[in-house]
Amino acid sequence: MRDERKTCAGCVYFDVCGDSDRTESCAGRKTKRRYIVKRFLATAAVVRMCRAERFYTCGTTEDYDKMLALVDAYGNTGKLADAQIGDIAEDIYNHSDQTETELVDVYNALLKAEQRLVLIREE
Repeated sequence: MRDERKTCAGCVYFDVCGDSDRTESCAGRKTKRRYIVKRFLATAAVVRMCRAERFYTCGTTEDYDKMLALVDAYGNTGKLADAQIGDIAEDIYNHSDQTETELVDVYNALLKAEQRLVLIREE
């Protein structure tokens, strides 16, 4: 009889716990990480970035306000995701001079403006 292992390869924490000898799924799928990373994007940081990089030169004040509202909605939760950064980058790119700017440049500039807070878990 073949030994079938039920590793948690589909688990979001597999890269962290990675117990390949497990024969049953881990109850609760608890991570062994002792820290939590919170990701933020401050409106002021985005404004500084747009000015420094000469982004958002083709939008109206209303367009700019909508983009900053998007930054507020996504950036202040502590759960900023790559897809949300992509949404903001796409908006900035669409309102920038596209002859001088690439979408990847906007995305990378936003990643530099992002702030991360690492919280250590007490045991």
